[in-house]
Amino acid sequence: MKSLIRLEDPTSKERFYAHSLEDSERGEKYISVTTALDCVTPPMLKDYYKNNSKASIEKKLTSTANIGSLIHEYIEKQCKSEISTGQYEPYIIATLPAELQGPLFQWQLLKESYGIKPLLSEALVYHKKWGYAGTLDLVVEYQGKVCVADIKTGFYGVKAGWQIAAYKKALEEMIADGFDFPTPTGMIGLQVKRDGSAATVFSYEHLDFCFDRALDALGAYVGLNYKKLLAMNWPWVRLYSDTRKLGLQQDFERLGDKFRVMAAQFPKLRRDNSVINGDLWLARQLADLLNNVFRESSVIQDVPDGLPTDTTLPGEDGKVRAPLS
Repeated sequence: MKSLIRLEDPTSKERFYAHSLEDSERGEKYISVTTALDCVTPPMLKDYYKNNSKASIEKKLTSTANIGSLIHEYIEKQCKSEISTGQYEPYIIATLPAELQGPLFQWQLLKESYGIKPLLSEALVYHKKWGYAGTLDLVVEYQGKVCVADIKTGFYGVKAGWQIAAYKKALEEMIADGFDFPTPTGMIGLQVKRDGSAATVFSYEHLDFCFDRALDALGAYVGLNYKKLLAMNWPWVRLYSDTRKLGLQQDFERLGDKFRVMAAQFPKLRRDNSVINGDLWLARQLADLLNNVFRESSVIQDVPDGLPTDTTLPGEDGKVRAPLS
């Protein structure tokens, strides 16, 4: 497995990865998965950006990012220790900084409830065919499967599944190229909230759909930065121009069949003088179709069968009432 170096554009703050500085200078560098996904903004976040000033958003991002980074850092340290020694050593919650007690209490409760066992932590992965790379948080054993996992400490949106799928496919390609590691068969998201409220596991079913959406985001990034990527001799420009065009055409054809069926039935409703009902019927059918599409990329929330009886969950204010010791 080739090593990677991380690069950041000082102006745009976009991230790339390369195997060497020489490769980077030739344009042979991988787009960061998170940089590509930043091209796609969920409607909820668009409203947030619209209704809040730039200064208030930056202030909140700075304060929350610091806590989020610390949570990641403590979980990473604990998981790497368990991987190297084979022993899980829980933190003594009462000895941790106050702002971390709730989140890490919830993390350990989640980990112990599900028997989550880390196998790989903070690993750089890259996909040679599609020209992207990134740092996955964890690969774990979870409910009998080897799963790629990502930790979120704040908003958990649909893009999380796309990100995990991109890492999973990259790791699979690296394993096929000789990296000695079990092939992952699942994907999970781990939401460990900064406020110390209950942590959650999200288990994914439609893995290929999520990866297709990740490629769509990468394609959007390539389209928005086409001239820049051509100028830097980025090797994958033509691949996205040709291959993704075919893939999108197939997606539209697949969905188009369902739309054509509904459109064929709509005139009949008009002939029956059911224009209003027909409009409502068509709207419902379209909504059902779109919901099915989004459901494919959504997640199924898992809840532990039973929490340990010797622990008490934090209150709504995130303060630990009876910390583990």
